[in-house]
Amino acid sequence: MSRISYVLVILACLNGWCAASFQLKVDMPKLPNITPLTALPPGIPTCVGTNSDLNACIKNGLKEIKPRLKSGIPELSIPPLDPLVLGSHKVEMTDDFAKGYLNVHNLIIKGISESTVDTLNLEMQGDHVKLQVTTKTPSIEKQGAFQGELTAEGLNLKPEGQFTSKLTDLQLDIEAEGDLTEREGHKYLQLKSFNVIPQIGDLEFNADNIVPDKGLNTVILAVINSHWPTFYKLLVKETRTTWEPIVLFVANAYLTAVPFDLFIDAP
Repeated sequence: MSRISYVLVILACLNGWCAASFQLKVDMPKLPNITPLTALPPGIPTCVGTNSDLNACIKNGLKEIKPRLKSGIPELSIPPLDPLVLGSHKVEMTDDFAKGYLNVHNLIIKGISESTVDTLNLEMQGDHVKLQVTTKTPSIEKQGAFQGELTAEGLNLKPEGQFTSKLTDLQLDIEAEGDLTEREGHKYLQLKSFNVIPQIGDLEFNADNIVPDKGLNTVILAVINSHWPTFYKLLVKETRTTWEPIVLFVANAYLTAVPFDLFIDAP
């Protein structure tokens, strides 16, 4: 594999994607303290007992709490989401010809609170739940620091520097499925699968010191900013086995603490 190919792997990981040919090991994120609930705090919308369209009720409830997401909803153990600050995470990469790691530090993400739910459909068959959601976000901006090492065929790269990226007109088509279980008189949802298909209007990416040669660094950035539309959907699809467990880990941590039947009538 060429030097450019390995550098593109590093760039993909900084954008939340990684090459499918690699075996990846990603640290699970550190979660805030999540307080178990058996009753909803005042001011949190619910669709229990609604006589209207359930999907419309859920969508309206999400719209109602949206203004609070920026500063967080402490009574639901939801931290401030805009900006979302992540201390550090590590990605380890290996294949038959190479190995390495990438540490991302002080990651700041802006724009999450501006997301809106475009369409939503919840289906329940007995204790099985299927959710389909399409969200739209005007822009997502990331900035942070990276440090890593990649060794392959006599090549030893040690990228270290700062990076920024901006996604505009982001659409996520999300599908999640899970099952309801009963515990202490309440029904809880446990997600079993999660998939997302992204559509991105535009992507701008910048990073320094990916490689020591500044001229090559500039060329690499030009390549990624010109050709990202040809590979980002494939990368998201092929790396699902890496990122899906992380999404399920975070989602189920909250779903285990807050009964499903506080929000929606369960069978």
